[in-house]
Amino acid sequence: MEPVVSIAVSIEVNDEYGALDKLWPGTTFRAVATKSVAELVPMGIGANALSIGWRAAVGGSSPSEVSARLQRLMPGVLLNEVRVWLPYNLLAFRFIPINIRPTSTAVVMLGWNVYLSHTSARDIAEP
Repeated sequence: MEPVVSIAVSIEVNDEYGALDKLWPGTTFRAVATKSVAELVPMGIGANALSIGWRAAVGGSSPSEVSARLQRLMPGVLLNEVRVWLPYNLLAFRFIPINIRPTSTAVVMLGWNVYLSHTSARDIAEP
């Protein structure tokens, strides 16, 4: 299931990349850095929280348990988001042609979704 989710999300992310390319065209350091940081905000906070919260809710957690899990996990997830996605975004916006980005993003997204799944499952398993 993770590969299917990764491909679907990477298509959406690449639409976002295209929109960011239009807002801040070019490959100067300033344009690349701005696009890279702008991409982290909705994905790093919104998409990751939604993913972790959804996994918890589907697993039978109450809304208060979902909230507590998000409070426990999100600081570490956000730190890892910056460690993984900021370098990828900098490379993608600077060097990876837009027609290749869906594939390269799907590969990174697959690894990222495995990480989120593992992190969420580990939190459920630990008392």
